[in-house]
Amino acid sequence: MVVCAVIEYADAVAPRPRTGWERRLHLRVPVHEPRRWNEREVIESLTAALRLLTGDHWSFRFSAKPQAKPELRRKFLALPGKPKACMAYSAGLDSWTVSGIERNGPDGELLLVRVQRGASLRQFRGKPFMRVPYWISHGSEARETSGRTRGFKFALISGLAAYLTKSPRILLPESGQGAFGPVLATVGHEYPDYRCHPLFASRMEVVLRRLLGFEVQYQIPRLWSTKGGTLRDYLRMGGDSRWMLTRSCWRNSRWSSVVGKRRQCGVCAACMLRRLSVHAAGKEEAGDAYVCVDMDADSLDKAVDRQFSRLNKAFREYAIAGVRHMKLMADLATSEGHPAIASHAAVLGRTLGMEARETERLLRHLFGEHREEWTTYLKSVNRSSFVRAWGALDWHS
Repeated sequence: MVVCAVIEYADAVAPRPRTGWERRLHLRVPVHEPRRWNEREVIESLTAALRLLTGDHWSFRFSAKPQAKPELRRKFLALPGKPKACMAYSAGLDSWTVSGIERNGPDGELLLVRVQRGASLRQFRGKPFMRVPYWISHGSEARETSGRTRGFKFALISGLAAYLTKSPRILLPESGQGAFGPVLATVGHEYPDYRCHPLFASRMEVVLRRLLGFEVQYQIPRLWSTKGGTLRDYLRMGGDSRWMLTRSCWRNSRWSSVVGKRRQCGVCAACMLRRLSVHAAGKEEAGDAYVCVDMDADSLDKAVDRQFSRLNKAFREYAIAGVRHMKLMADLATSEGHPAIASHAAVLGRTLGMEARETERLLRHLFGEHREEWTTYLKSVNRSSFVRAWGALDWHS
């Protein structure tokens, strides 16, 4: 976890170059077992996973910690039972619905791992849940906001929970849109986001095997489902309305609060995916769930709550990018998107142990479902809506 923290801190404080994306990051880290960390296979697996995840060049040198290794306090890491699977719980819609579906399935012994300071346990009383009080303070030094190493943090800490409980599986709760969309439908010139992609998951399996001698599988049970499809399945299985209390928006309270009450912004890529998924599941959320309260409005200015005071250039750019990301994913289902699907299927198929042709078929079907959900959502708002203007599709294609 110390190594994880150093990686996360370096990712945040090292600015990206003015032209291009890649940074060269060299980290010197004091550890209790430098011989193990400095093994060539361990460093190679670690740098390969981080290279894919962040798009940067990483190198490491591990030295001996001057302090003695502390004794593990059992009361601090009270790991319950021997679960059949572990999952990092983010308090998002996917985490909530997938945990509900899995716990009602045949392999229902699921340990949720919450990586956050002061996370509440109330909603999980009587169920296996572990809180890891982990946080990093960047202060005023943060220069990079993409936060790609968060994926490494969640994958590693849920991997440690699996290692300590001898769990054979680690679940990633993302839908297919969340796994493939950030890689295949990038907005602007950002490096593809592999945080929830099977290729990154497979590299984390190698990290755990070489570092801890532990064989485990990262699995994405909803890989071929849309977020809306996952919510529908959760509700069909008798899931309650507490899914509405989850949060999908990553923006903090400073940028998404109205009169001191935190909301979700409602227009970033995560919020737009949530909106169309809730609509696809035939549900509605409270009117004050989002900063953008009126998606029928003909402009973003009229859409946001009148008491919202942070409608600036950055907010507008996130809104445009969010809508465009939904459209780009929908475009993958058209003939113009098929070459990108086919190329990605060749790589993905090898990772999943599937034939490229079958992988391509499943990807096309997934993005076809997304296109249908996005089209239906756009038709549900006014013709003059700013969302419809920004994300319009060719209805006949």
